Amino acid sequence: MKFRFLPLFALLLALPMFGTTLPAVQINFSIGLFSQFPPDPCIPPGPCRVQGTLNFFETTGGNFNPITVLLKSTPLPSLNPGDTFVISLVPPGPCFQADLCSITASFDGTFDTPTSSFPAMLFDMGATLPGAPPSQLPAVQIPVGGASGPLVTFDDPVQIGNWTATVTPAPEPSTLFFIAAGLGAVARRPKHRNAELRPVATTLS
Repeated sequence: MKFRFLPLFALLLALPMFGTTLPAVQINFSIGLFSQFPPDPCIPPGPCRVQGTLNFFETTGGNFNPITVLLKSTPLPSLNPGDTFVISLVPPGPCFQADLCSITASFDGTFDTPTSSFPAMLFDMGATLPGAPPSQLPAVQIPVGGASGPLVTFDDPVQIGNWTATVTPAPEPSTLFFIAAGLGAVARRPKHRNAELRPVATTLS
């Protein structure tokens, strides 16, 4: 009777073995359009919207042997003035938290007006905006402490919105699994264990 919770106690003692010194985190990335734009490039009341593809990359190897891989690619739904799109991403492994790899985001999109379509892309906060669309799509840095910056369209650079990245703790799937397994082991203990220990009467011949 007194040992029925022993599997759960052993499980709780063993949980630190499955943990890490750097808990998992989640990146929450948002792109939002201003509710109003300057007269150029969008002239009210004509419809103006942004659409495109948002990509996340992880780079390891430092400056000497960098290796960049695509983590996630998401089509952005058509955003009208005042709209915001939010997406979440959990970096694989602890290298992002340990500052051993970098995560960047890029937006390959367009700003569409009734008369034309212009390139739209993200820039880091404080970056010097070029006078024309760059030949290589810029990628913005996402540090552990989060960041933000402008969403820009061209010909001449015009800021039409903002992007924001925040980093929050993420749940540990492995920890939840082991806790659930431990509770399940306790719940499945035999209900009639005491009956099995009752003495059986015998008849002597």
